[in-house]
Amino acid sequence: MRDINRQTNSLFAHPGADSVRGLNYRSLFEAVPVPLLVVSPPHWTVVAANDARLRATGTTRSEQVGRRLFDLFPDDPDDPAADGVQNLTASFRRVLNTKSPDTMAVQRYAMRDAEGRFEERWWSPVNVPVLGADGEVAFILHLVEEVTETVRLRGKAEAMDRLAHDQQRVINRLIAAEAELRRSEEFSSRVLASSIDCIKVLDLDARIEFMTEQGMCVMEVDDFEAIRGTLWPDLWTDDGREKALAAVASVNAGDVARFQGFARTMKAAPRWWDVVVTPINGPDGRPEKILVVSRDLTAAKRAEDALRISEERLRDLNTTLEGRVSARTVELEQAQDALRQSQKLEAVGQLTGGVAHDFNNLLTVIKSSTDLLKRPNLPEERRARYVGAISDTVDRAARLTAQLLAFARRQSLKPEVFDAGASVRAISGMMSTLAGSHIEVDIRLPDAPLFLNVDPSQFDTALVNIALNARDAMDGEGRIDIVVTAVETMPAVRSHDAVNGDFVAVSITDTGTGIPSDRLDRIFEPFFTTKGVGHGTGLGLSQVFGFAKQSGGEITVESKVGEGSTLTLFLPRADDVGRTVGEVEPEGHQDGQGICVLVVEDNAEIGSFATQSLAELGFVPVLASDAAAALAELAKDASRFDVVFTDVMMPGMDGIDLAHCIRRDHFGLPVLLTSGYSNVLAKNGTYGFELLRKPYSVGELSRLLCKTVDLRRRQTVRDGSTS
Repeated sequence: MRDINRQTNSLFAHPGADSVRGLNYRSLFEAVPVPLLVVSPPHWTVVAANDARLRATGTTRSEQVGRRLFDLFPDDPDDPAADGVQNLTASFRRVLNTKSPDTMAVQRYAMRDAEGRFEERWWSPVNVPVLGADGEVAFILHLVEEVTETVRLRGKAEAMDRLAHDQQRVINRLIAAEAELRRSEEFSSRVLASSIDCIKVLDLDARIEFMTEQGMCVMEVDDFEAIRGTLWPDLWTDDGREKALAAVASVNAGDVARFQGFARTMKAAPRWWDVVVTPINGPDGRPEKILVVSRDLTAAKRAEDALRISEERLRDLNTTLEGRVSARTVELEQAQDALRQSQKLEAVGQLTGGVAHDFNNLLTVIKSSTDLLKRPNLPEERRARYVGAISDTVDRAARLTAQLLAFARRQSLKPEVFDAGASVRAISGMMSTLAGSHIEVDIRLPDAPLFLNVDPSQFDTALVNIALNARDAMDGEGRIDIVVTAVETMPAVRSHDAVNGDFVAVSITDTGTGIPSDRLDRIFEPFFTTKGVGHGTGLGLSQVFGFAKQSGGEITVESKVGEGSTLTLFLPRADDVGRTVGEVEPEGHQDGQGICVLVVEDNAEIGSFATQSLAELGFVPVLASDAAAALAELAKDASRFDVVFTDVMMPGMDGIDLAHCIRRDHFGLPVLLTSGYSNVLAKNGTYGFELLRKPYSVGELSRLLCKTVDLRRRQTVRDGSTS
């Protein structure tokens, strides 16, 4: 024990021990607020322990001093603290070898309480060498901070982050503590001078008694005598003075205080400080002096304020940019709308010009023929020729209108289920004739039927239009291949995604001149043609495009200049629920045979012409100017009518709604619809009603009226025999 006392006395005794007005290094050692042990190698005996260590461990000085450091922890290899002892041994060896401080990782120890039970504690240890006169390690300063509550409350990961910062602060304090334990005041002065903190010693009245050189530099003090005796709280501004007074009061009560605030330097420059205030206890354990450690955080504070201002400016800038982007987006959308409108107007202009050109040609023929028919004494042969010209021209005008409606997907389709291969086989002869003798037409069909549910006449027309374009691309000689196959995907084309499903693909390939890439996107436009004047209207492929789209399909084109082109028509595949093979539709009669027809037509001229024509053909027509008038006629006596012939487009109730009313209230009375164009029919079909497209001939009207009546009569007979 005498040896321990001798080592302790030699540790704290040195010539300059009373240099701070009676303050000795033992007092400073006891005043350090961090638990501190001084260990003597090679037996690692504890030669000194400060009050903070005794308070932290709940032990007396006799229970700490004179014992081996490792005896203060359990030495049972199965104990949870065994790894901590091993880590401590390894750290001491590193200190001896390097003569440098060693910071250990956060350690978990199981300390025994008063009743001998283990209690789990967490510590952050640092081991610092104290060199003797010979330059060798005379003592090791073992400093720890207990972080048990931090680890428990915040979890291990968060505690590690905080401890990294705390350990740095501990090292800074440890440098000052090491200087206080050194035998040389000169050495302690150098250590204190190396601290980046402003370290001051106050009396219990908070008057400045001592300040390190670094502190004087930071506080901009040229002569310490100018600040000696100054009341430390008076240096603070704003609420900092109240915080400083409160800290002094806490230290006088034996506690440790910490706060942040603004304090002026001796040259009146305000700076932001982080301050730790601790008591320096005397031999009786009561506060004797006050230790103040201040760190200048002005730069960090300014950086924080600058960052905050930058963030605010960035938010304002983002808000401004968002507003500008929004405005530019609106401008861009308006420009795009204007461009689309311009493109639409251009397309409408092109379409209008094409329609006007072709219809003016047709009207010229009709007008000229009617003028010639008005001439007196016109021979019958010429009269018949002019009447035929008018009839043929009307048919051409009807086809032109149908092609335009097909492109616009506004035609009234009459879908039926049929075998695509059989339909292609049926028109193959006509295709060969149209192609000419020097063009070979090869057709490859699947072994099994592939059924479609589309308008069969429009399907045939589409294939013929594609074949005609293929023929014209080969200059009278070449080859056309037509292939019908089943596919499971309709490819992506014209900004539309690919569609998976069951489809029938009909490909027509020619060996013609091909289509330049800059024209591929225009070949389906109405009236666009590369043929010479008088060699096509430019409506053939537009009909194919409209028919495919309206039927739920697609048309694609692949072409290489000089090698030919392939156009593929994709249509949805259907189940085999079509008409029974061998079933024959009844033929219509040529005359009315007294059939009573309710004619519903809002156009007076067409209504008058239709009733007069029907009367001449042997029908008994009754004219109603609209749907309301027709319902009134039916309300009088519906049994007198054999069929209702109604226009679709009418003001008020249209022909579709009228037909539904008749089907509901007068079941068994057939309805024949007629229309030149109807958006409802284009979207939804005919709802099961027969349809006669305008313009129609009197013969077509007569045949379809008789057919409609015959079908209803046959259905009535079948229903009667079944019942």
